[in-house]
Amino acid sequence: MQPQRASGNSRTLRFLVVPAVVLTLIGVFVLGVVGFQPHADAAGSARAGVFRQIMSAAQSVTVSVTSNQFISQTVEIQAGDTVTWTLVSGLHSVTADDDSFEQPLGSDWGSFSRRFDIPGEYLYYCSLHGGPNGFGMAGEGDRAGR
Repeated sequence: MQPQRASGNSRTLRFLVVPAVVLTLIGVFVLGVVGFQPHADAAGSARAGVFRQIMSAAQSVTVSVTSNQFISQTVEIQAGDTVTWTLVSGLHSVTADDDSFEQPLGSDWGSFSRRFDIPGEYLYYCSLHGGPNGFGMAGEGDRAGR
C-alpha cells in the first residue's frame, strides 16, 4: 500500500495558514511589548502620572468685570479652584445669590478672589446692574468634584 499524497488544496491551505498564524503571533508580541508602554516626556516621567498631577492641581480662573457684564459669564471649575474677579471699569459688585460671598459695590476694589471647595453651582450678580437668579449683570460658577 502506498501512502496517500496530500491533495493540492490542503497543501495550499497549509501554506497560507501557517504564515498567517506566525504573523499574528508576532503582531501580538510586538503590541504587548511596544504598544502598551506609557509614553515618557523629556524628563522621563510617564505621561499618565503627569496627567494625574495636572488634574489634581488647583487652578485659578479670572472673570473680568466691565461694561455692565462679567466676562466670562459662566465659568466651570473643580473643587479647590479659585475664581478671581478683576474690576476693569465701572462701579460694580460681586454678590452671590445665596450670600456666601460678596465684594461690595465700588469702583476701586481692583480684584476679589474666592476659593471653592464644595462642588455645586453658584450664581452671582452685580447689585447695581443685576439681581439674583441671573437677572441683568449676572454670572454663574458651575463646579464639579474632582
